[in-house]
Amino acid sequence: MSYLILSDSFRFVHFPRHRYSSKSTLVYNQGMRIPNITFRIYSFVLIIIGISICIYAFFLGKHSKIQIQWTTATEFDTAGFNLYRANSPDGPFVKINQEIIRASDDPLKGGSYIFDDANVVPGTVYWYQLEDIELSGNTTRHEPIQVKAERGGTIEWVAGLIILTFGSIGFIADRRKKTTGGMDKGAKSVR
Repeated sequence: MSYLILSDSFRFVHFPRHRYSSKSTLVYNQGMRIPNITFRIYSFVLIIIGISICIYAFFLGKHSKIQIQWTTATEFDTAGFNLYRANSPDGPFVKINQEIIRASDDPLKGGSYIFDDANVVPGTVYWYQLEDIELSGNTTRHEPIQVKAERGGTIEWVAGLIILTFGSIGFIADRRKKTTGGMDKGAKSVR
């Protein structure tokens, strides 16, 4: 029979020979089993997840998008909308939607609209201008608005680095346990 006796807050554990070899070293802390191999796997998985999130954040930072939203109260005689973008408030404004953005089906109710402009450079300021298109073909352009394309991925960078740090700390702590014989201070083994 094999026995492992751990001091103070740890408890006595019996390992039958038919289930574990006499050289098995498992650490029990208040009844919780934490095998070294599982700890290594969790650390490795955290490192991989952290690296993956950082790579994702890198691509978010390179590819920004601006989301333009607008609402209308009513849309009598409105066929739809066009959206224009320029690099200065004076233009030239270039149409960015491929086809007309259709008006709401209920002209009394109006509608809510969202357009994603993914063809932007992070850190650049753009001016957008909305154009109403009436059923008769007449158009009305509204005053331009200024929007700065922000870099994405900041939150993802922070999350990825935190997860990567925890995984690295776990991996380093596991390596230290290997150099000290795999047992915590005060633990002794009896066979």
